[in-house]
Amino acid sequence: MTIPRSAAYARPASYRSRLARRKRSAGARPSARATWSNVTFSSCPCSALVAGEKIGGDTGNLLARFPGNTPGAPPFLLSGHMDTVGPAEAIHPVVEGDVVRTDGTSVLGGDDKAGVVAILEAVRVLRERRIPHGDLEVVLTISEEYGLLGAKNFDTGRLHAKRGLVLDVDGVCELITRAPAANRMSFTVHGLAAHAGICPEQGMSAIRIAAEAIAAMKLGRLDAETTANLGIIQGGLAGNIVPASVTVRGETRSLSLEKLEGGFAITSVHLEVRAKIPGADQAKFDEATKKAKEGCPVSKLFNTKITMDAKLA
Repeated sequence: MTIPRSAAYARPASYRSRLARRKRSAGARPSARATWSNVTFSSCPCSALVAGEKIGGDTGNLLARFPGNTPGAPPFLLSGHMDTVGPAEAIHPVVEGDVVRTDGTSVLGGDDKAGVVAILEAVRVLRERRIPHGDLEVVLTISEEYGLLGAKNFDTGRLHAKRGLVLDVDGVCELITRAPAANRMSFTVHGLAAHAGICPEQGMSAIRIAAEAIAAMKLGRLDAETTANLGIIQGGLAGNIVPASVTVRGETRSLSLEKLEGGFAITSVHLEVRAKIPGADQAKFDEATKKAKEGCPVSKLFNTKITMDAKLA
């Protein structure tokens, strides 16, 4: 079954419908509640579609229940996600023996189509071979690649299973028992705009300030459990204008919540003040800048050290 990106990523509703039809073709009989044979799909607007509505998508998560054949056996959860990364507008899989690969014009979308296929095959084998098992719950989510948005908007209170597997990992002999938590950050540096070719000394480059701050940060792999990264920087209006503002976005991840809290921190604040004030003398200027330094709201908020370099032109 070839599933293009337009179905699995940009318009996942068609992908979701195709998965439902897949179950139906295996002997499913539809009813008013979207219940097929021994399989119940939850797709009413009050449940599955609510996740899509919350994130502005055209469909929601898919929850299916398969009754077990062993009384007393605990329920078990199998889960994956329906979206993929791009580019994958048109996927042309190449099959060579037991290997399925892309033709090089797109991604294959194995993340997480391979997981979805494994779930469908596991259910099929269990039913065909009558392998003893308890009730099965299958949850296929949307928008995992954007930040687990489908999972975050799924009502876990509707699940009966207390254990399960999420099939979304590289390799076939690997089991992940925990994943890192993440803190995302965004900060904006404000400078002072000026014409870079006429009077650059009257400006204060927000990009330069941000660059100096970034250069002092610990980024990359901080230790065996913790990483930090700045991935987006946006700012400036034109090449001949000293940039007045710049925004930097990043994240830190760690298996340790204690270490995560210390991922990004403002450890010091340095102020550079350049002023041209008609009629002001050095003594009054020094007094004003000293008060500004002592009352700096940023240093008080983060309880950090503050230094200042103030000059009167």
